[in-house]
Amino acid sequence: MGNYDLMAIYKEKWGLPTSPTPPTYQLNYNIDGLNAQVVSADWSLYFVVHAWLCYNYLRPELAMRGSHNTRHSKEESMAEEKLALRNRIVGLLLRDAREQARKTKRECATALGVSTRTITAYEEGRKPISLPELEVWAYVLDTSIMHFWEQYPELATEEKPLPLREVLALRHRIVGALLRQARLEAGISQKELAKVVGCSTSRLSAHEHGEQPIPLAELELLAQYLHLPLEHFLDNQEGPVGEWHRQQEVWRRLRELPREVQEFVIRPINIKYLEVAMKLAQMPAGGLRAIAEGLLDITY
Repeated sequence: MGNYDLMAIYKEKWGLPTSPTPPTYQLNYNIDGLNAQVVSADWSLYFVVHAWLCYNYLRPELAMRGSHNTRHSKEESMAEEKLALRNRIVGLLLRDAREQARKTKRECATALGVSTRTITAYEEGRKPISLPELEVWAYVLDTSIMHFWEQYPELATEEKPLPLREVLALRHRIVGALLRQARLEAGISQKELAKVVGCSTSRLSAHEHGEQPIPLAELELLAQYLHLPLEHFLDNQEGPVGEWHRQQEVWRRLRELPREVQEFVIRPINIKYLEVAMKLAQMPAGGLRAIAEGLLDITY
């Protein structure tokens, strides 16, 4: 029976019989459709039969309650395990974001106003982090807070560092080639262009073949003389550095848009509207006018 009080359960379901006063003691039971009547002048027999009926017909009741409590205990245990697992996952994401941002535990601890030991507990999943703390954490690390509760978050992979020296050498050759191409298209000799910056033709030739870097100030003068914007020489998606600069420029322009436009653009449901707008932007003015007239005919 465990910790269950048999008589308390019986009283709850059917009620306990009171001590009889007549010389004949009688019990009348109707338990789950079973009718039973015991008539006896012996109080001990009255008690024995009463206990026997309680045990046999209340035993399923006890088993059911015990099963309910066991199930409740299992549900609590599963909830605790789920919370513990989620805390470990969040901790792993916290550490991954911090390491990718190249921030120390002390820097994060200072921002949150906690100790480095607490930061370690967060990252190991031993201590749950609160939402406000997570918001500050994401802000300090310049990370989207949505990363921490995506359904399938991706950890940053270990990327090989860019061979920056090779990238620089390649970019010097590309800038020189663009300068040479622009000079030839403009029909200008090396001697004439070299006079713009006051250098020798051999040095200009070294610039055009990527053998020697072109100082920025000189490149600006050369671009002006050739009637070209300096952006003509930028790395536009031709390499990893150029792609990074492109993304930064896109992000800068997005931030300059009005708040309501930003909200509209970033919502996935509005992608179809943006695609329609892109197609309309490519149409000639006559085609747009025809669409506008058609809309007016439908409206009026």
